[in-house]
Amino acid sequence: MEEPQIKYKNRLRNILTIFYWTIVVIGTLFILFYSNLIKNNLSILLLITVVILLLSPTKILKLRIDYDMIVFYEWAAHPTFNNVYGIAFHNIDDYKINRVVSRFYLVELKRKNGKNIRKLIWFTTRELSSLIAILKEKTSISKR
Repeated sequence: MEEPQIKYKNRLRNILTIFYWTIVVIGTLFILFYSNLIKNNLSILLLITVVILLLSPTKILKLRIDYDMIVFYEWAAHPTFNNVYGIAFHNIDDYKINRVVSRFYLVELKRKNGKNIRKLIWFTTRELSSLIAILKEKTSISKR
């Protein structure tokens, strides 16, 4: 398999995901070992919060740009929840990159069949400019 053109590890989002799961684990251990669930209202509230956090889907994201496609890798706590999917450059009809907060960007890739891929990704300025340059180059080549 050939080496990718660019790999984005999305460090800030991954650090926030690890911090999130650390809170879940510490909260669960606190509930199991240091609280009395019947007498303490705070522990019931903490238990409900941990259950809600466990049910919400947070995954570590990695973006890989090959010469002919963009691949998204998402890792979850269990292998059955992992996602690996991509889109070939010749299937991209249009794209949008919008700033959400600070350096978080919403990347929307529109396919020719009408379906979209939307991902919230953290980029540095250099990474964002290189991604935009690659998308402009590859989508203009595929539209010829």
